[in-house]
Amino acid sequence: MKILRLLLCLLLTIGSLSAQDDDLNAAALSHGGIDSCTALFSLSPQSNIQDWDLSADSYRRGAFLSESMPAPPDSSSSTKQLSRAVLEYFALMGYSQTKYWLTYGRWIEDWHYELKWKDQSRRFLTFEAWKFDSNNFILNWTHGLAGALYFNFARSNHLNKWESLLFGMASSLYWEYIAEWRNVISINDNVMTTLGGLALGEAWYQLGTYLQSQFRDSNLLTFLNPILKLNRWIDRTNQVDPPSYTLPGWHEIQFFFGARDLKGDSDGWSRAQIKGGFHAQLIMPPEYGSVGRISRGSGKTLFSEIYADISGNDFRYKEFNLAAKVVYLGYFEQELDPLQNGYSYFVGLGSAFSVFKKRPVAFYDGGTVKVKRDFDLRLDESRNFRDKLAAVHILGPVFDYTAFSSPWKIRLGMDAFLDFGLVNAFALNEYSENNDILGIKTTLFYYGYYHALGASLSSRLTVNCRNLEFKSVVLYQFYDSIEGADRFQEELSNDFNLRDSRLRYFLSLGYFVPVLSIELLVSYEGIDRRGTIRKIRAKELENRLFMGLSYKF
Repeated sequence: MKILRLLLCLLLTIGSLSAQDDDLNAAALSHGGIDSCTALFSLSPQSNIQDWDLSADSYRRGAFLSESMPAPPDSSSSTKQLSRAVLEYFALMGYSQTKYWLTYGRWIEDWHYELKWKDQSRRFLTFEAWKFDSNNFILNWTHGLAGALYFNFARSNHLNKWESLLFGMASSLYWEYIAEWRNVISINDNVMTTLGGLALGEAWYQLGTYLQSQFRDSNLLTFLNPILKLNRWIDRTNQVDPPSYTLPGWHEIQFFFGARDLKGDSDGWSRAQIKGGFHAQLIMPPEYGSVGRISRGSGKTLFSEIYADISGNDFRYKEFNLAAKVVYLGYFEQELDPLQNGYSYFVGLGSAFSVFKKRPVAFYDGGTVKVKRDFDLRLDESRNFRDKLAAVHILGPVFDYTAFSSPWKIRLGMDAFLDFGLVNAFALNEYSENNDILGIKTTLFYYGYYHALGASLSSRLTVNCRNLEFKSVVLYQFYDSIEGADRFQEELSNDFNLRDSRLRYFLSLGYFVPVLSIELLVSYEGIDRRGTIRKIRAKELENRLFMGLSYKF
């Protein structure tokens, strides 16, 4: 019955999403205990036992939390400022577009169309111009950052997440059709900007909103989302009431720093690096971890996460990672007794964005080489591209279950996403040793990556007992190249198929020192990387050991 009810709630939630975004703005939580559920920076859930009748009869009657509660008010419930969002967008676009037009000569490989009816009608009225562009990896993955900016222009001006998604899509299309009027309509740019910007932008917005609710304006953490901070300042200057905001039921925000040792099995290489980063998670239902029973479908954001790290040595970065994940809607259920025994879970639809890149060692891998220019690419040598991957995890189911049995807390998470990726061809270096690479995909030839469809499957386990914490993660990603849509497709004579996969497994053990709010960490990470081009199959297993500190404040 619970499974049937869960599926029914998901269907009803999706079907009534538009109505919920408006109607639930006015909903308020009817229990003072939930309203006062202010989460701590803690590995344990916040409990409000003092506010409840703790008798067994009362618990059996479900007196702590109602069986079907309304969703909390949305932080975007204030008057929508669409005109201000448009003004902010064109303030940025005025600078970017002018700079781009003034430097058009640097982008002659983009010149496919002229300012004539014949050319522009083909761009606007047909899909002829929709192609994968040939820009370098850094330029193409950072369209996800641009999309997050566009998304937050709308989101911080009180539009809901779906309206902000449409705003980001319109912003991307304006750039592709108007600003780059000579160019093809880039498929990868639109996907990265619109859908990558949705995941990264909503996670950024949720984190910024939370930090601004907890800290004074002078605190540097409130500047982590400067667009949100600017618009909240404008609201106060215009004496506009701030939007209603309900604190998330649980959060974990930390900075970490330490040293790691890396070893690869391909040629026995080994190196030591310094690593630092940031990780924030928010479970949004305010009832999470509170005593009682609750079940409800929700069109509101249920979960958001942002992760970033950078590692290096000799004052140079060697690798960076950035990831964001959001669950946009779904079903939430929880049952906890006064002794903090019970369960809580949510299941819903989400998306994510992720990128990692290793530092290049070859000049042509750094993004300085221009397509169709007179560069000596040293084709007599085999290629030496370093690994990289940028992926929009477009949509998929997300499941997150927490079992409470004081002093234990066990949290299990699983998700599966359909992916669009910019994928480094792991087998290309080996393939180029004995094969001519002329006539292959444009980005593959110049920058070592290709456009692909694929999927990501992951599972996570976290076990807490008092001050100890154990974590494990397994992530498997696989990709298959897309043929036939290169901007220079007619020039390709060797448009072969490529496949790549990446298996990551991670284990960590931490001891939290409450007085110092510091966690002592040790972790192991293994990365099994494989790639295939025709009969060439390349693989490598990389082992990483990390020791460091995590600061929670």
